[in-house]
Amino acid sequence: MEDKTPPELPQNFGRISIRDATFRIYSHNVKNGGHKALVPGEEPWTKRFRKITASIHFNAQRDSIVCLQEVYKFQLNDIMKELNRYSPNEDWKYYGVGRIDGMELGEFVPIIYKESEWELVFSDSLWLNEKNTRSSLTGWDAQYPRIVSYVTMKHKGSENYINVFNTHLDHVGEKSKIGSVKLIGQTMKSINSWPSFLCGDFNTEPDDAAFKQLEESFSDVSTLSTPFNRYGHEKSSVTGFEGEVLLQGGQSIDYIFAPKYTAKMSDKPQCDSIDVNSAANKLFLRLQGFGMLHSKFGGSYMSDHRPIVADFSLSGKC
Repeated sequence: MEDKTPPELPQNFGRISIRDATFRIYSHNVKNGGHKALVPGEEPWTKRFRKITASIHFNAQRDSIVCLQEVYKFQLNDIMKELNRYSPNEDWKYYGVGRIDGMELGEFVPIIYKESEWELVFSDSLWLNEKNTRSSLTGWDAQYPRIVSYVTMKHKGSENYINVFNTHLDHVGEKSKIGSVKLIGQTMKSINSWPSFLCGDFNTEPDDAAFKQLEESFSDVSTLSTPFNRYGHEKSSVTGFEGEVLLQGGQSIDYIFAPKYTAKMSDKPQCDSIDVNSAANKLFLRLQGFGMLHSKFGGSYMSDHRPIVADFSLSGKC
């Protein structure tokens, strides 16, 4: 893939009139369909994808951006067709590439949105490796090539911008996880000064080094929630198709990260004079709610992971 240059955006927040906006980010590992043999409890994709799409329809109705992991092209085609079944002019769009060839081969980490709500300003993908992020190379001690896909979106209702990153880190290589989050973090900081969000399956738990590396610069939004604005399951974003992971104590490896300056519901806007025109000083980004959603209906799981959602509000301050 060739290098891309992000567009110039207005970033002097002291001169920008920030209009109030609310939006939702929805993230879900839907389990890849690139295998013929199903694991115990797993329904065929022909049954699973309608449940997955129904969850997106119901839980991402307005001003939402949807990030999925472990998606093959044929799965993405099914999801998009179902999303647009009753949508005028095929309003649902996506950006994403296959991790094998940068086109259609291999797993995608697509970012899905409604064209009536968001304008796609910029899109790109990087391979997560220490050699050449423009080539499909396996990084560090990873078992497979891994990618991050990301977009800059303009919210049509407010004309604010946000950046959304989506990834699926390696399940084996510890060096790969650390190297990958460093690379993603650097890209998040360099693309522009508007708020950047990172979603995905990180194959990493809170005590792991890769998670701690991310938390130095970004906030796991689940930690900003309270009983007042948290919904659904308390722990374990992974279930397995028979609930076997839950029986083993559970596992949380799926996250939504937001800028470090993201506020809790109880926080009041605060200003400082260190950098009066910075995003942190001029933008009041607040977590309105977080949820780990149910994924088992009629006795069957739609995926071996649960969807997670985060609601945000963005306004000006100072």
